[in-house]
Amino acid sequence: MSVQTQIDRLNAVKERIRTNLVAQGITVPEDTMLEAMAEQILSVAGEDGQRGTGLLPVTTAPSGYTTAAGGITPKYRMEISTIKTQAGVTEVLLGDTVRYSYYHYPIAYLDSSYAYFTTRVSIRGATGAEGAAGADGNDYVLTEADKSEIAALVIEMLGGNPVFGYVDENNNIVVSGELADGTYSVKYEMDNGNTVNIGNLVLDSNVYYSVTNNLTNCTNSNSATKAVQGGSYSATITAKSGYELKSVSATMGGSPVTVSGGTINIANVTGNIVITAVAEEVVEPTNFAGTITVGRLSGSSGAVSTDSPSSRVTDFVAVQKGDIVVAYGANFADTSKNNTVGAYNSSKAKVSVKNYDEGGTDNYTVDETTSTSGTITITTDAVKYIRIGLIPTGTNDDIKVNIKRNGSWL
Repeated sequence: MSVQTQIDRLNAVKERIRTNLVAQGITVPEDTMLEAMAEQILSVAGEDGQRGTGLLPVTTAPSGYTTAAGGITPKYRMEISTIKTQAGVTEVLLGDTVRYSYYHYPIAYLDSSYAYFTTRVSIRGATGAEGAAGADGNDYVLTEADKSEIAALVIEMLGGNPVFGYVDENNNIVVSGELADGTYSVKYEMDNGNTVNIGNLVLDSNVYYSVTNNLTNCTNSNSATKAVQGGSYSATITAKSGYELKSVSATMGGSPVTVSGGTINIANVTGNIVITAVAEEVVEPTNFAGTITVGRLSGSSGAVSTDSPSSRVTDFVAVQKGDIVVAYGANFADTSKNNTVGAYNSSKAKVSVKNYDEGGTDNYTVDETTSTSGTITITTDAVKYIRIGLIPTGTNDDIKVNIKRNGSWL
């Protein structure tokens, strides 16, 4: 709060005290200091110091009266019993102020039944307050006519009771007491009985931390951009169609958070959450099977023998040491099928022909065989080509040979 703002607030307090003193018939010069006003208040209190200084909230408007009471100019009055009941006090004293809706009514005179007020003081703040933000984010701007006719700013919890307040000079909504978390409707009630609806006000006392998603070609199942302190946060990161996840990481308050696959589960949120994930495009590997020939691989020559019409042989597939070759289209785990691998040198002369289940450790290793694929790794520079002989489980189009070289599919 700036020094000037504090000075303005003190001046506002001085003016209210001065107004109350004047209402009780006490002359207060314009340049009277706060200390002098305090002395005047004490003198009014009397020797025992007993006087009213309370702010008594009521929901019943002061009624008008037309006859002078104790020489006071007629203005307003209210039954003392009503003030006691609604304000929850056992005694109403001279110097108390009744608060109703948008106004303070300093009590200027008391008799046995009524409290009398010679003035009312607006508590809505500066009359130039330019409205309150609406639910759609647009401001309702009060006209000059509106400003002179506002009876109250009503803040009403949806499904609850209305609360009266005002808009101060900084456009802050001010109410007496504390409002519970919830959604409130905000509206102006005009002196002429009309109502100007402003919009909804959402009050939330929770502390929130931000959730930041740095995602490349992937999505987060949790669209929230903030997480409540002490609450939980869960999310699943999924690659977009045609992509696969390569990395997922998360931090909370700058410290790493455990990520399982693409799933993030945080039981107790204590800081800002940052999620970083990258998915890369799935590229269909090249099929190097080439022309499929009917027959089997001859173990002696490495050539195609046509005496087995149920078998098929791929074309020559160029390879190099370290390549991982995966063949598809047969049950490579069935040793009775005699699915074979032929290894050849740069002249395409046979180096070796062996069944998948034999391992072929001199020229390649069998890494895995399943009902749908067989994987081998080329282990020597002597092998420049291979051919796959197999008993197909489908058509020729189902026979594929893919090569992974230096970690990437060709």
